[in-house]
Amino acid sequence: MVRLYGNDSRPDGINISADTNGNNYLIAIAESIPSSMLEGDLIYSAISPAMGFVGLLLGLYALKKNPFLRASRIFAGVIGIFFLAGILDFAFRNAPDEGTATMFARAVFFLIVLIYGIFLFLSSYLPYERKDNWFKDHAIAFVVVLLVTGVVAAVAVDDIVLTNFGWSLAESQAIYVIGAIILSYAALTLVILGRVYKSAKGAYVRLQCLLMGVGV
Repeated sequence: MVRLYGNDSRPDGINISADTNGNNYLIAIAESIPSSMLEGDLIYSAISPAMGFVGLLLGLYALKKNPFLRASRIFAGVIGIFFLAGILDFAFRNAPDEGTATMFARAVFFLIVLIYGIFLFLSSYLPYERKDNWFKDHAIAFVVVLLVTGVVAAVAVDDIVLTNFGWSLAESQAIYVIGAIILSYAALTLVILGRVYKSAKGAYVRLQCLLMGVGV
C-alpha cells in the first residue's frame, strides 16, 4: 500500500481512492511512477548524487596527496561509498514502483551506516589518539558490528510514502532505529575528534579534526 499526502487529485495519472478511516491522507494505488515527473522533483533528487560527486573529487585529491597513507585510502573508500549512496538515493526517489523503491531505500541506509562507522574507525588513525585504541586492536570485531548494524538499519525500512518529491521514508519505528544507530556512531566519532583536537598542537591536525567533524 502506498500512502499519498495531499489533495484528492493529481495531474500525474495516479488513481486515488479515499481513505475509509477518514484520516487526513489518501491511499494511492499506482502501477508505476508517472514518467513525466515535475522538474522540481528531478532537481531535488539530484542533490544527493551531486554532493557525492563533489565528495568523490575531494577523496581522490586526498588519495593523490598521500597515496601510501592508510588513512587516506580509507577516506577515499568511504567517500566512494558516499558517492554510491547518493546515486542510490536518486534511484530510490525516482523508482518505478514501491518494491523497487524499498529495495533502494534499504541499500541507501545500509551504506549510510557504513559511512558513519568508517568515519568512526578513521578517527582512530588521527595523531595524538591513544595507542591502545579499541578500534585498532579489534578491527575485525568492529567490522562485524558495523555490518550487523547496517543490516539492522536496512531491514528496519518497512514503510515508504509517495510525496511531491518522489519516494520518501514514512514516519515509523524505522526512523528511530536508524537514527539511534547513526547518532551512536556520530557521537563516538565526535568524542574522539574532540579529544584529539584538544591534544593536538599543530594547526594541520586540528584542521583535520574540524573537517571530519563537519563531515559527520
